[in-house]
Amino acid sequence: MESALVGPSLSICSFIEDYETSTLHHLDGLREGLKQPLTDIQLDEHAASSIILVYLMTDRFVKYGETLQEFLSINLNKEDAFLCSNKTQYLFTEKWPGKLENEFMVSLLLSTYKFHDLYVDPSMLLQQLSQESQTPAQISGRMAYAVSKIALEQQDYVQAFDWLNYALKLKTLGDYSISRRFLIEKKENMIYRHNIDRKIYENKTSGFYARRISVEDIRTGKEKLWVRSKELEARHFQGRKDYVFGEINMWVLCTKRNIQKEYIKAKLRCHLDNKKHPSFYIKPLRVEVHSESPLILQFHDIIGDKLMNTIINDLDVTNKQISAVGDLLANDAITPSDFIKMAISVRSSVNAWFGDDIYPELSFISEAVTGLKSRTTSSNVNETEMFQAVEYTAGRSYKLHIDTTTEDSPDIQEEMRVMGGLRMATLLYYLNDVPRGGYTAFLNAGVAVPPKKGSAVYWENHYRNGTARLDSWHASCPVLYGRKMVINKWFRSNMQFRTFPCSLNQSI
Repeated sequence: MESALVGPSLSICSFIEDYETSTLHHLDGLREGLKQPLTDIQLDEHAASSIILVYLMTDRFVKYGETLQEFLSINLNKEDAFLCSNKTQYLFTEKWPGKLENEFMVSLLLSTYKFHDLYVDPSMLLQQLSQESQTPAQISGRMAYAVSKIALEQQDYVQAFDWLNYALKLKTLGDYSISRRFLIEKKENMIYRHNIDRKIYENKTSGFYARRISVEDIRTGKEKLWVRSKELEARHFQGRKDYVFGEINMWVLCTKRNIQKEYIKAKLRCHLDNKKHPSFYIKPLRVEVHSESPLILQFHDIIGDKLMNTIINDLDVTNKQISAVGDLLANDAITPSDFIKMAISVRSSVNAWFGDDIYPELSFISEAVTGLKSRTTSSNVNETEMFQAVEYTAGRSYKLHIDTTTEDSPDIQEEMRVMGGLRMATLLYYLNDVPRGGYTAFLNAGVAVPPKKGSAVYWENHYRNGTARLDSWHASCPVLYGRKMVINKWFRSNMQFRTFPCSLNQSI
């Protein structure tokens, strides 16, 4: 880094370009100050596709950012510096990205690793990411300890030990970024804290080991016999459809992708449908049945490359915000650190909205493949819900949820009925292939649907009598490598009076 600082301004511009093409796009929507369209930035999807590569960049910027700012302010006129990029102003004003963004990246890394730590350790995870990106994804012992420290703050001792042990492993390979003695002291301290917190937080077991652990175990080699509570839970509760076991089964679904019984899978079929719309007589609709109850269908090759590329290009220059907590950005009572925790714990994607008239072809496709109405000729704009475009960069996910409200929230249900009705059904479009991860996992069906470019997944959120389907719980698994671009279309109940399937049985 020192040589870059004393070199020509071209080296500085290269550094800033590196920062833009990886970090800036990956952290889109995190800060109020980043709500300007990135119209003239050529995004480098390779750098932004790996959570480790972005973590390396944010760590590098936190470590050297102030030095770079000082050098630029002394040796370059600010107007000249802006010629490097339209976003260089953040080096002088926002000091962006900083520790907040770095913490966000570490939290995303931990969230991703949490879905895979039953089957891989940090070393294996980094190896897999290196193979996907064809770029060495090697972090230092100091950075591994930083991950361990944040895991400890989140009371996930299993992850904290994993990453601290990885830092110790790097020491044996010649890493000099952190003291071995320091790491050993921290590890012994973590053991004492684990045993205390394990008694206090009896209901929060997944981040702990199944029994009391001791410093003596490290010295005698018994540490390898430590059993994770999470491992026992996954073994005993796999396949249980109760929501209380939802997180456990999400771990399994997001890694193994399918836990359906064999006799159920034997009944599932793929078929061609030419009855939903006259156009399908010429080109039949390809339908894959992932589950019959609850009904989960995947329609293949329903969007052309031209339309998908147009939508993706438009979205890349559109303002997007964190999906779950976007309304809280303007709330001064929410600290940046709490905002990060909320985003990671619920939904860390970014999204944007657009009306039916923006892409008329998409509205037509939505109605043709489902047989439901999504467009209205009424002057009441609340009769239909806009399309929601969602982007998940590496590490981002959406925890277990349903797309509608239940009878436990009558006020919200009544409000939704006035605004077009309940979300009777969902159609989820996939705009790109995801190299690794990003599956849509359905808890009760026991299946994880792969994000296949040009396809869309359909499921119903209510029974035909209007009761919410509690078997429609689903989640978006973390993107391990790449990015995932999707579009949600929700069909409101008020418009489906003549189109939603009826039943002679009034109880369903």
